[in-house]
Amino acid sequence: MSAQKSKNKLLTSEQKTTNKQLASERIFVEHSIAGLKRFRILSNRLRIHNFDLYDKILGVCAGLWNFNLANSLILLVKTTLINPPFY
Repeated sequence: MSAQKSKNKLLTSEQKTTNKQLASERIFVEHSIAGLKRFRILSNRLRIHNFDLYDKILGVCAGLWNFNLANSLILLVKTTLINPPFY
């Protein structure tokens, strides 16, 4: 849990450093959850009582999201190599 400033007390530099480190780690998790929620089946309420099926659905969506991330990175590298940025 990150340290929070109170009314009368400021954060120390160590607490600020710790908060910054936690925030940099947390952003990856938040982006992953947001990417999974782009799939409609995960963003809506699922009325599935079979947890094995839900686990498979989540696994498929996670795999598709990872595939999307990998291909978008490859596409970015290819377009950068073909059309280098003009400085």
